[in-house]
Amino acid sequence: MATRETDKTLSKVHPTKEPIFVLRGRDVFSPVIVEEWIRLAKASGVCSPEKVDSAQLVAEQMRRYSNRRLPD
Repeated sequence: MATRETDKTLSKVHPTKEPIFVLRGRDVFSPVIVEEWIRLAKASGVCSPEKVDSAQLVAEQMRRYSNRRLPD
């Protein structure tokens, strides 16, 4: 599972110039959103299979997260 400490993508984000949107594992909507991203990534054909597989793993981990609830 990606964390702020281990995610290489987050380390590339410029702190004041690039907008980002964070999905938390406890958000009940997060796995659905990640799965939609996976669908779009596969349809576009521009994402590597490894990136798509990584996203699928995150979606599965989000679904199994025990403290899920509506977003704050």
